[in-house]
Amino acid sequence: VRVDGFVGRTPSLSFLGRDAHVSDCVGEKLHDTFVAAVMAGLFGGGLHPRFAMLAPERTSAGVSYTLFLETDADLPGGLSERLEEALRQNPHYALAVDLRQLAPARAVRVRGGFHEFARRSVARGRRLGDVKPVALDLEGGWSDIFTATAPDGARDERPCTTE
Repeated sequence: VRVDGFVGRTPSLSFLGRDAHVSDCVGEKLHDTFVAAVMAGLFGGGLHPRFAMLAPERTSAGVSYTLFLETDADLPGGLSERLEEALRQNPHYALAVDLRQLAPARAVRVRGGFHEFARRSVARGRRLGDVKPVALDLEGGWSDIFTATAPDGARDERPCTTE
């Protein structure tokens, strides 16, 4: 958490993420807190998605981190490139991409957002009241869950599982 202001003498807190929540498919070590900060930077320019989550997915180019966004607006041009640039601030991630163990990140617009996230979480045994949005999902497979359209209009391919 981070103190982002005060209401009288009471601190106002922002939840940044879970420090122990780490994705590590090939050694990239992406932390939920880092991913939440990346998203905050990406969304500072006027994009206000109803749902946003980064997850590893299998694509025709290999394993790639995919940012799933539910929004009524079209995704801004260059969003995937800005996402990749921001994720590369993590040296482990940058090395994994440079070694071609990971394909560059991409952003896709989806329908179903939190509703589908919650439905899948409950199907995996979580109580609905315990399901909370996350900046980073560790398991992948969301391309098969969300109704997703890749930037070129093609349907996303099979997921990567990090279990």
